[in-house]
Amino acid sequence: MITKQYLIKIIWCVILIFSVAACSTSDDIYDEDYVPTEEDIAETLKKVNTEWGKSKESIIKNMNGYKAVESSDENILQFNAKKLPVTIAYQFSSDNLCSAVMMLKKNEDNNDYSNVLDGFNYIGDYSGNKIYTNTAKNVFAVAYENNIKEEKYQIVGFTLYLAVTESVNGTECADLGLSVKWATCNVGAERPEEYGGYYAWGETETKNTYSWKTYKYCSGSSSSCESIGESINGTQYDVATVNLGSSWVMPTKTEMNELRTKCDWVWTAVNGIYGYKVFGGNGNYIFLPAAGFKLDKLKSKGTRGMYHTATQGENKYHAITLDFSSSKRDENNIFRYYGCCVRAVLKK
Repeated sequence: MITKQYLIKIIWCVILIFSVAACSTSDDIYDEDYVPTEEDIAETLKKVNTEWGKSKESIIKNMNGYKAVESSDENILQFNAKKLPVTIAYQFSSDNLCSAVMMLKKNEDNNDYSNVLDGFNYIGDYSGNKIYTNTAKNVFAVAYENNIKEEKYQIVGFTLYLAVTESVNGTECADLGLSVKWATCNVGAERPEEYGGYYAWGETETKNTYSWKTYKYCSGSSSSCESIGESINGTQYDVATVNLGSSWVMPTKTEMNELRTKCDWVWTAVNGIYGYKVFGGNGNYIFLPAAGFKLDKLKSKGTRGMYHTATQGENKYHAITLDFSSSKRDENNIFRYYGCCVRAVLKK
């Protein structure tokens, strides 16, 4: 489901790259006296590379023969076509290509970007921007016009349409450009939008009710709570390791806070299930459903998400969780017996 918030996110990325390219635009980008043919421009437009994950080195080789323009941002490469009114810029995250922009000056012959969108499907307009997709190449495109130095330019921005994932020992994960890779589904779920299982902290099986009386590591009250370590990451108490194998662990407090503070969070719905698409700096994303939490019954389904980390809280009675709603994303310190979802990370 493509939502308004998702489009805003993509358009923002496109405008960000374009603004950097525009700042370095100069009068010597192309020969004013040269009149390019449609064939010249069409050939240059074919050079726009949208093979996500490509390195800077491979992009530079692909753009051989095109003038490179320095940018103040080391994550952006910009190229100008010799004698042609075409600029192509690429954005990288951790040396992986994550988005691209083509900027074409319009002239009296009304040059257009149709060649660069061969194989794309037009899916509609949003705030004056034309939206296209090419699902076979996993590309999402936004096309619009802008004026620079009283000249009109056509701009097309490209980024990922669907998350790029890989399988590790049977579990899919996504690289968000963070210190760890994140599983695409909750423990116990088969699809990103499924809630999966609910687990008390340190327990590895689900149950019907969650309280001190049913908590495995106490004798019916908080005063009898047993210490199982300040971190259960990768131990016998780690539900991710027990259920998914030794390659997978519960995230630490630090890793969860990295996800919370270094990514863009977009509240949306996937197949009717509300939650967040969490975008890394490389354009890739995961979906965290608002699965609520369990005590005597399921609570806050669809409006709140509570995800355990492997880190003990302020004392042995508590555990650190990610706690979110449509209006907040916080670190919380909750009783260990709460039944919460778990999203695994790939072991370092």
